[in-house]
Amino acid sequence: MNTFTPSPAFVNMSETLNLENKLFGLCVTEPESFTTAMNIIGERDILFPPAAGHNPVRQKLWAGLCAYYRDGMDAAPTLRDLQTYEPGWDAAHLNNFSASLSPDDTPERIAARLVELAEERDMNTYGLKFSSVRAAGEPGTPLFRHGLVPGSFGVAVGPDGAGKGFLLLDVLLSCASGHTMSVPSLKHEGEPLRCMYVGYEDPPEVLRYRLEAVCKDAALPADFWCPLETEGRLQFVTDATPLFIQHGGETPQPTAALKALSRHLKENSLDLCVVDPFRAAALLNNEADNSARHAVAVALRDMADDTGCAVVVVHHASKGMGRLGRAAVRDHQMQSGGGALVTAARWVLNLTSDTAEPDTLELAVAKNSYGARLYDVVLERNPHTGTLREVSHTEIGQTRERLVGQVVDFIHAHPELQINPRAVKFRSSAAAKALLETLNAKPRDVFAAIEQAVSGGLLTTTEVPKANKTGYVKILIPPPAGGVEDTEGEDFEDDIF
Repeated sequence: MNTFTPSPAFVNMSETLNLENKLFGLCVTEPESFTTAMNIIGERDILFPPAAGHNPVRQKLWAGLCAYYRDGMDAAPTLRDLQTYEPGWDAAHLNNFSASLSPDDTPERIAARLVELAEERDMNTYGLKFSSVRAAGEPGTPLFRHGLVPGSFGVAVGPDGAGKGFLLLDVLLSCASGHTMSVPSLKHEGEPLRCMYVGYEDPPEVLRYRLEAVCKDAALPADFWCPLETEGRLQFVTDATPLFIQHGGETPQPTAALKALSRHLKENSLDLCVVDPFRAAALLNNEADNSARHAVAVALRDMADDTGCAVVVVHHASKGMGRLGRAAVRDHQMQSGGGALVTAARWVLNLTSDTAEPDTLELAVAKNSYGARLYDVVLERNPHTGTLREVSHTEIGQTRERLVGQVVDFIHAHPELQINPRAVKFRSSAAAKALLETLNAKPRDVFAAIEQAVSGGLLTTTEVPKANKTGYVKILIPPPAGGVEDTEGEDFEDDIF
């Protein structure tokens, strides 16, 4: 079986030097060999440049030899002739080049092979950069569940006030401690990591409050995070200076702060760095300027790769996406401004609020170049502290089942109330409001519980005249003693009080 193995220029240095020696040897002894070789080489630069580790003296020697023949000389040059065109020639060069020749060496074979190697060099240097994928290692173990790998670049996106800061602090605490916090879907498993938070908006006292709140919500002591900071596993920079500044229409320029951050990440072997938010870290003239965003994103990606520290930038969602609520969570392009930032990222986390219930959120890893994406993670926000807690599907199911039972019990206990399902959804009747207040639940959740109770035969509906005598409306009643037919799919949307 034939296999293709690209020959990078640096790998062929030894072969190239040997062939060069032979070409020199032929051309200084046989003028016809120079003519034959040049017909093949043409204007190509066949010698390795100094940047590749080549001795620049050889290029000067070759240039002198070419100048000699191009002046019309038709005899093999003497040492004096060569020195006239290039003073660097000496007897040792002539002897070494001549000694490299063997009887099988021909100018055609040597020149053609040198051209091949020069083309491979140019492809690797200026165009096609061949890599051995077979010899490549693993990209690395994600730093946390469904997270990004070491040395990669990611973006966390969400509407203003959704709780991105609390969520990222939860992740940083888990990574720095190895402890599961309030969002198990993003927990770190394994040895504690070294993490850093670079913030532009919140002073230290606000971060302290948030850290203590996150720890208490995870049933940990409020000062659980303090030893992590003392040991250097959790580091903070607040009131940071911008990492990039754009002047006029120029490309955004990295600042001294970026260079200092890069040096710190590398020298202190940091594993994860969160920069919050992007707008303050990169002062751009126009948020929709994709070329400017791309320049910043590539620089951050290069910093992550160079330092080995994963970098996550926190960014705002567009206002249009924010109005869509949880429906937008799977779109990795939900950020505000141009899309270059998330396009350059290898990992994108989205956080969205429910438009009807602001304290219900959904989390998704909408882009992950090194692992599986993550969807359908529901979070609840504590309205008093602002912290986020993941709600498991088991817990959601149990809550729904409990609510179904409460709805059924209420209908059995209050046959005098004529409750129309759609009226419950929109809180549009006194009877519906009485149900909602008794259950202390959200209208949408109660409506879903009613649908489940009817489809499961725990309740049924009947039609009664409307109050204005202009038609009929469906109301909920207990099922007859013998049960009811399967009413799955029954439409509650037709009537309303």
